[in-house]
Amino acid sequence: MVTVVVQRPDQDEGTQVDRRAGRGADGASKRSEAPGGALARRIELNAVGGGTVVIELEENEPAWLAPTLRTLAEILQLRPDWDSYGARIIDPDAVADALTLLTETMHMHTPPPIISPTNRGGIQLEWHTRGIDLEIERTAPDRVHVFCEDDRHGTEWEGDLSVDFSRLSGYLAELARRDQELAGRSLG
Repeated sequence: MVTVVVQRPDQDEGTQVDRRAGRGADGASKRSEAPGGALARRIELNAVGGGTVVIELEENEPAWLAPTLRTLAEILQLRPDWDSYGARIIDPDAVADALTLLTETMHMHTPPPIISPTNRGGIQLEWHTRGIDLEIERTAPDRVHVFCEDDRHGTEWEGDLSVDFSRLSGYLAELARRDQELAGRSLG
């Protein structure tokens, strides 16, 4: 179980948005024992514009999580106009939504995404590997725009997803399968 919460300095704990995912840096990190004896870890990513993205983990961390958190921590430190064209600071809610989406759709062996800030204060996630080009951008709370091209199968899909992320999860599962297939070949 992964829990992602955004805390804001002017917000009491009763009004925080709690984002939970069933699967499953720079900043503060604490370890404790979770209910049932599992090791839990709390990670805090502070945003330059105020607010903290708090991640609580109650299970084994997938390999993609640590590099993803490091990149997100760096992106949260971007100042206004970071691109010299008037870019906004990165919204901690966009980071929390991206993390929640990843924990809900990624697999243990999916390669970490390339993470890019958008000039509107959002996050774009990308994979360009193993014959798959996959791009995901949060366009609104609870809505993402997805582009996927699979060279191996000659397919392409683009569209918006809001509640059912099974199509996205399928693309990420195929990416993880291909990554494991290649890793198996290099070991054998």
